[in-house]
Formats: sequence, structure tokens, C-alpha cells
Amino acid sequence: MPDRVTNIERFTLVVPFVERVRREMERAGIHTWSELEITRVETDAGVVGWGETIQNYTWGRVQAQERVIGKPP
Repeated sequence: MPDRVTNIERFTLVVPFVERVRREMERAGIHTWSELEITRVETDAGVVGWGETIQNYTWGRVQAQERVIGKPP
């Protein structure tokens, strides 16, 4: 029987930019979002995986989390 996802935890991190660095990143066209989301996924076999995303791309995260629990990773 395949492993099943049993738990998903989400952590929001706010990474402060030094103003000069933020300004230069903006000028270079690099994103300056300082909020990141780290996700920890655990299976019933004890396997743990970690992921990272920029919060602006995780609008449907709660609905997705509900769909994944109990499913194979």
C-alpha cells in the first residue's frame, strides 16, 4: 500500500531587505517580495518533505491542502 500524506504545515517567513538591496533588485527586475512560505509535508511512513514558494503564488493553498491529505505524495 502506498504512503499517504498525513500532515501539511505552512510557515510564513518575512525576510527584511536592506533598502539599498531592495532598490537594486527592483532596478534589475528581480522580485522584491519579502514574504515566503515554507511547507512541510509528512507521510504515514514518516517521510518528510520541504518546499518553498512566494506567497503570491499560493492563493489556493488551503483548498489544495485539503485535497492532498490522505493521498499518495
